[in-house]
Amino acid sequence: MPAEWHPHRRCWMAWPSNVEAYGGRIEAAKVAWANVARAISLFEPVVMLANDADLVAARTLCGPAIEVRRIPIDDGWFRDNGPTFVLDGLGSLLGIDWDFNGWGGRSPYTRDRLAAAAILDQEGIAVRTGHHCAQPVMERFGIPATVRASFAVYNTRAEVDALARGIRKVHEVFA
Repeated sequence: MPAEWHPHRRCWMAWPSNVEAYGGRIEAAKVAWANVARAISLFEPVVMLANDADLVAARTLCGPAIEVRRIPIDDGWFRDNGPTFVLDGLGSLLGIDWDFNGWGGRSPYTRDRLAAAAILDQEGIAVRTGHHCAQPVMERFGIPATVRASFAVYNTRAEVDALARGIRKVHEVFA
């Protein structure tokens, strides 16, 4: 995992949308988020995630320097449910999609838990973890998590080879 000061391509943020979370100050939160996004954009690109209903407000308050993307979210706190970007041994960018659970179910998370996968897909980063179509089977047999690899035209031979090496290493450890 790169250090906090390692150069990166952009900052990812999510637009405040859970009215109850802001104690009657949702509009002030939106202004604050836009101000932070504009300040960060002086140093690096910023992408703001927003729900359909919030796209116009986010674009208006953030201004043209901020890219606003339509990705369904539950709220604007994005540190814990967004992807973690890491580098493999070859310097290629990979993403980790943590299995976000709304801090133990204390906050809404049905859309937030899918946001990281959407970002990784849009950015062309193929390996991710989390829930998927096998989830009912996993729950039935008590399997806590899996990793899936999705391949598409953007994968290089080196990425496929790295995945194969990783699978072999896991097999060696657990065989």
